[in-house]
Amino acid sequence: MNFSSKKENELWDYFQQNDISVFSNNHMRHEKLVEFAKKGMPTNSSLLNIGAGDGYLESYALKNGFRVSSCDPSSKTMEILKEKKIDARVGSADQIPFEDEVFDVVIATEIFEHLTEKEFKKALKEVKRVLKPNGLLVGTVPFQENLSENEVYCPHCSNRFHRWGHFQTFKESDICNLLSLDFTNIYTGKRTYVIFRGRNFFGKIKSLIRSILGRLGSPMAYPKIFFHARRS
Repeated sequence: MNFSSKKENELWDYFQQNDISVFSNNHMRHEKLVEFAKKGMPTNSSLLNIGAGDGYLESYALKNGFRVSSCDPSSKTMEILKEKKIDARVGSADQIPFEDEVFDVVIATEIFEHLTEKEFKKALKEVKRVLKPNGLLVGTVPFQENLSENEVYCPHCSNRFHRWGHFQTFKESDICNLLSLDFTNIYTGKRTYVIFRGRNFFGKIKSLIRSILGRLGSPMAYPKIFFHARRS
């Protein structure tokens, strides 16, 4: 695959400015991660989200009493979030533009699969750097994604690349091994984030079945690896 970090940033900047509807399916996952992070945290804890998307996670974290910061390569998206009183700065997972030991929580959901192995290791060092002692990292990555299934061909440039810019695929053991270099109290589990509210009886049954399949790791449910860990 031939897909540089610069080109990936251009891809996501396009969606962030022109078609934010692609992010709407992520909102339930964002809510669940924020709600998990809130457990046991004092009011007004500091939270950094890496990769803003449409800014829903940041807005939901604000509603849940966090002091919210964000970093994303899109300068336009960061300007929009600044208008919502969020400390938003241009940056990336492996170059986080914040000072040392300033956050109680860092959320990185569907971010690390966009990095090479070298970039991922650097990103974990950066997350550790900006977390306070015993600070909490919470995130997700796709579970055992078949990268070739989402590979596309561009007839204009003759390149093949992953349609969403993914470079890595993960098993739970991969995440545990990588996190263990810089973090403790590591947990991983499989999840599919489904919507129950507002659905009729049959819709709720379908959501329940998909949720169960996700916990079993069935590719039919497009499961995620949910993980959390503490800064060592």
